[in-house]
Amino acid sequence: MKTISKYLLVIFFMIPFESKSQIDLQPDFVNFQYAGNFGFISFGGGYDLLKPEKPAHLNLGFYFGYLPEKIGGIEEYSLNTKLTYIPDIRIDINDKIDLNFFSTGVFINYAFGDNYFNRWSSQYPDGYYWWTPSVRFGIFVGGGLNIKKGNTSKDFISFYYDFSAHDLEIVSYIQNTEYFSPLSIFNLSLGAIIYLR
Repeated sequence: MKTISKYLLVIFFMIPFESKSQIDLQPDFVNFQYAGNFGFISFGGGYDLLKPEKPAHLNLGFYFGYLPEKIGGIEEYSLNTKLTYIPDIRIDINDKIDLNFFSTGVFINYAFGDNYFNRWSSQYPDGYYWWTPSVRFGIFVGGGLNIKKGNTSKDFISFYYDFSAHDLEIVSYIQNTEYFSPLSIFNLSLGAIIYLR
């Protein structure tokens, strides 16, 4: 538990100081996600960094992820930070439901468990591997279905999908384009964001 608390503090202090001065500690939303690069299931909360009157969203979310051994072959836990930009490009289905076909962003994933570590063993020369097993950086694109709960542009539940790829997958594709298709490196995730205010 001490380890988890330590990493949560590290992620919190990654928020730019100016952003923290504009928000209080109560999350603007809670989020749940299935699959993707965050584990079999993940959940957390976060903040909308844009002002309430802005119809677009810039969400900074924090997820705790879990992958059971029965599904992934190894048991894995992860802490994840996800920055999502959702422009105000929507199609209204009715007065309560709309679609947004585009969102994009970046994420950082820190996995921990018996098979993850921050440094390679001394048996490998310095620089032999440019990456470490525990940390991944990635990008994603997606969209979603929004169900309005109130009268403001920030008061709704969003059911979303993302296609994400992390640094190792992208580099593997670039180095082996004859063996991989662009679509093969992307992972589908499904999730929900519930805005609290």
